[in-house]
Amino acid sequence: MPRINTGNVDLPDDDADWMKVVCNLRGVALRAKVGEIISGHFVRFKPLYVKRVGYFARKYELSWEAAYILLVSRDPPYKDEDFAWAREQPPLALLEEQGTNFGCEVTANPPKTDLKEKSDDIGTGET
Repeated sequence: MPRINTGNVDLPDDDADWMKVVCNLRGVALRAKVGEIISGHFVRFKPLYVKRVGYFARKYELSWEAAYILLVSRDPPYKDEDFAWAREQPPLALLEEQGTNFGCEVTANPPKTDLKEKSDDIGTGET
């Protein structure tokens, strides 16, 4: 399983105390609890992120998969060279892989839509 080194996370004192309470009540290490919280976040919000990747792809005239590759591989701000690079990358076959679960229906090349439409589902992340 890949690891992400997050270093230290700054929390207000009361949140840090609550994390310790929760970990001690459940008998789990802080690292395990943080991993559980992050996984839970993606269970809840992955469909939203899939839609946001689709929006990003349409906005910059990329396939969904090329947008995903760009967002995983490079950091913003993105330049024209980054978009060109993403278009040239071989596909990851993410959409066909068995066991891949994006949490909702995804197509490799979603239809273009009017990007000027207001879209509440990709705004603040609130549900």
